[in-house]
Amino acid sequence: VGDGPLVLARLAGNEPLVAAQRRELATLGDVAAVDGDVWARLRAIEPPGATVVRVSTLPVALPALLGDALAPQALASRTFLHATLSRGVIRCILPPETLGVLTALIARTRAHFAAPRTWIWEKLPPERWGELAPSPTDDRLSRRTRDAFDPMHILNRGIFGEGAA
Repeated sequence: VGDGPLVLARLAGNEPLVAAQRRELATLGDVAAVDGDVWARLRAIEPPGATVVRVSTLPVALPALLGDALAPQALASRTFLHATLSRGVIRCILPPETLGVLTALIARTRAHFAAPRTWIWEKLPPERWGELAPSPTDDRLSRRTRDAFDPMHILNRGIFGEGAA
């Protein structure tokens, strides 16, 4: 399909609807049919040791997120993005040697957009989990709730980082 930026779109519906979708896509650039097994290959494209993050936002905010903060020139080479436009989801796959780009990417998108976004880390090097994806229970509200309902810290030992006994 080439090695430049491209949009893969799965068109569905009756013949007039697919024709209309194709016309809309043609306003963005060249349109070509590709083999249907491209979707299976897309699911298995992650290189060993890759960092994978899924970013979700409002579907209406997705074009700005893709066009500015996640523009190909803002990312390292060999970074792969794919998006589900109707759901407002972007999946970023970064090769192992480009993890440093991720910190700048996160700062850029968080500073630039007021629209709600969620970052979900699917894969990270083990040493980066604590920094980039801290435990969801490691916050003041969770700790105070636990202190109120389990003051002896008997239940779920280890969930807050304390040693299991």
